[in-house]
Amino acid sequence: MLKIKDEVDLKELKKFGFIKDQSIDDGEYYYCICNIFIGNNKIILQDDGINCCKPILDYEFSEAEVDVLYDLIKAGLVEKI
Repeated sequence: MLKIKDEVDLKELKKFGFIKDQSIDDGEYYYCICNIFIGNNKIILQDDGINCCKPILDYEFSEAEVDVLYDLIKAGLVEKI
């Protein structure tokens, strides 16, 4: 599982095209782009179309999502947990 490093301010994700949005499922705020969601716990999740708050085990990333994750990793913002 991937996570944004603890020392990174989530507002920095805006530089990568993320927007802050409120989930209709749980009312929490997430930074999101494509189907990638990052909440206050900084864990990177994918939207399964029902509830973005549960990790997906069998999820195939789109090319756009892979590009975003690559940019985050290259910038040194992500760690594997």
